[in-house]
Amino acid sequence: MKIMKHVIWLIDAARRAATEDLMLDEKHGIDASCGINPFEENVIKRAFEINLQEEQIEEYLTELDTDTLLKLEALMYFGRDGGVLAEVEKYFAELDEDKEEIVRTIIEKRAAYPSYFERAISNLKKSGVNVENI
Repeated sequence: MKIMKHVIWLIDAARRAATEDLMLDEKHGIDASCGINPFEENVIKRAFEINLQEEQIEEYLTELDTDTLLKLEALMYFGRDGGVLAEVEKYFAELDEDKEEIVRTIIEKRAAYPSYFERAISNLKKSGVNVENI
């Protein structure tokens, strides 16, 4: 599958997971916009709720090969930090992370990675680079 198809799927999945987060917060009577007290009973209960959409992201990423995961991770960080994509790719390739670590890293950035991916793709297009050629 092409990198862009993965990116589009991940962006859509992150939005579904964010919606589920809001529904779980609402279920427990939490308004996170006002801050939360981590010791309140409802906040503790909410912390143990499983976001099924986030689990789908993990399953999806786990099915990908390591090379594709490295490209997605590099693209994500390129969108966050800028720099030269080839250097970012090289850094992550040499980092020698195992597959589970790459998946965990991407999932940790779920709330922000849609904007990272979008910024990376925009910057690549401006530079005349096809994302599929990374």
